[in-house]
Amino acid sequence: MITKKYLKKLRLDPKQQKFDVPTPKKKKATKDNKPKWINKFVGDVLCPFCLHKAKIVKFLRATKAGYHKSLGTCPSCKQGMQLKSVASKWTPTEFAKWVYNYPAGYFWRKCKFRKWSKRLHSLGWSYEFWGAYKALKPIETPESSYEQYLVDMGITPDDS
Repeated sequence: MITKKYLKKLRLDPKQQKFDVPTPKKKKATKDNKPKWINKFVGDVLCPFCLHKAKIVKFLRATKAGYHKSLGTCPSCKQGMQLKSVASKWTPTEFAKWVYNYPAGYFWRKCKFRKWSKRLHSLGWSYEFWGAYKALKPIETPESSYEQYLVDMGITPDDS
C-alpha cells in the first residue's frame, strides 16, 4: 500500500491521483547459494596467476543471486578464473603443463612475473617447474630457424 509518507518522499501531491507511481521495493531474503562442492572443500588453494594462497571461499565471485557457480576471482591479483582450476591440487610438473598449454601464451600477460616467481620459489616448486616447462618447450637453434625461414620464403640456401 502506498502511504502519504512515501508519496511525500517522492515529492508527489498526495491528493492527486497517479497511475504509474512506483511501489516501494521489498527486500528479498538473501540466499547463500554457494556451489555444493565448496562446502566439502577444506584447506587452502592457490591462484594460478599470482600463486596467492587463501581459502576457496575468498575466490568466489558475487552475483545478484549469490555466488557464481563456476567462475571465481583472486582476491590478490583480481584475475578471473574457473573454480576448478583453483581447486585442483597440482604438482609442479602438472602446473608447468597447465601454464604451457594456456591459450596463446596469455598466461605471462596475466601475471606479474616478479611476484609470481618469488611465490613459486617460496613454495619450493621453482626447480621442478622450470625443468618441466623447458622440457615442454621446443628447442630451436638459430641456424636451423634461419634455414627454415629461407625455405619458407622460397629461397634456396647456397651451399657454396
